[in-house]
Amino acid sequence: MLLSRSIPFASIWRPFPVYLIVQASWFAGFGLQTALFPFLSANVLHVSPELLSIAQMTLTAPAVILIFFGGVIAERADRRALLIILHFLALVPPLVLAALIFQDKLSYLALICFGLAMGSISAIVMPTRDAALNAVAKYSKGLSVQRAVVWASVAQFGAQILGMGLAAAAANTLGPGVLIVVEAIIIGIGGLAALALPRLKNGNETTATASPEGALQIATTILPPQTSTWAQIREGIDAVRNSPIIRSMTVLMMGVGVFVLGSFFVLLPVLVRDEYHGGLRELSLLYLAFWSGALIGVTMLATFGHVHQPGRALLLSLLGSVAALFSMAMAIPFWAFLIVMVLWGIAAGVIISMSRSIVQDSAPADKLARVLSIFQFGFLGGAPIGTLAIGFIIGALGPRTAALVPMTGLLITVLWLALFTPIVSFTHEEAKKPDD
Repeated sequence: MLLSRSIPFASIWRPFPVYLIVQASWFAGFGLQTALFPFLSANVLHVSPELLSIAQMTLTAPAVILIFFGGVIAERADRRALLIILHFLALVPPLVLAALIFQDKLSYLALICFGLAMGSISAIVMPTRDAALNAVAKYSKGLSVQRAVVWASVAQFGAQILGMGLAAAAANTLGPGVLIVVEAIIIGIGGLAALALPRLKNGNETTATASPEGALQIATTILPPQTSTWAQIREGIDAVRNSPIIRSMTVLMMGVGVFVLGSFFVLLPVLVRDEYHGGLRELSLLYLAFWSGALIGVTMLATFGHVHQPGRALLLSLLGSVAALFSMAMAIPFWAFLIVMVLWGIAAGVIISMSRSIVQDSAPADKLARVLSIFQFGFLGGAPIGTLAIGFIIGALGPRTAALVPMTGLLITVLWLALFTPIVSFTHEEAKKPDD
């Protein structure tokens, strides 16, 4: 099926800045959601840590199944068209949830359905957007993959800060229902911005399609697969398994998903509610501090330029995350905890940027989306495990003592990475493509 449409104004836009707008819109909405979803669970519905962990798990659990297919779809289809469709599809869950809040019909089941819906859409958006970055970067002369990833991270973290800042500033005025509608509007803006992107073809095609009048064509063509979907997934898995660098990074991301995301999405809301006796404003401030630190981290990377040994920067930042998790076990004042969150965010900004650039530089071009989907599977596949487990650990040990469990797990993962993988000595100049 071919559905094409000419957009004359698309040719006047530079693809990379437009891509950053698309990226920012999604993560600004995500920033609002990050603060609102646990607040609705913990402070509005007053659920237990165990039920909170189950609700948070729904945001990442769909990725365990769907992200593999998302990588295959992203390689077969026009990624630009997918971004447009997925952004507009993502308007439905928040608008439905907002309607329930306005009618005082919010329930735990409604939150579960919202989480599953948004988690399913995100599982396809992520590999599509990340694979599109390489294609978009080709339109900008002198822009390396690493710098493109860094600037994309700047847009991501900056947008999340705006979303969480809005949640903190408007928590007591607009209310959660209006803020969720704002989330939908922001995501919709990204879908509109994606209309100005050129057609982003699959890994075997490198150029945009232009009409004789100079207009870029939009197509939702699903390219005929050369092999079956499962065979293509296996090829992606083989590419990861055969690369010591990508294999190590995928295992690392699973460790981060298990040990960090659970603490971030479940332990923090419980600490705010039970230890600091706060609400949406305090939770939003903590998340705002974290993503402000992340923005500082990626801005430093963008300012200082190319990192020759990203593996070492990655390891040092992971140790910073270990220290941040340890601080959660300490009864420190809230203002001190905010400072810790900023420092943790700086470390996280480096971790996210360096890990993505390492994988994107090491992956074969014709399997890029599939490799990225498997890499993200490590992260998102570990997240439901960690998110579910930490809720029950908190219920058994209390939030302070529970923080020591993910801290120990992440420390063991970092030691493994440093002692038994080639990440420490990795340089982008030495990255080898399997198909070279």
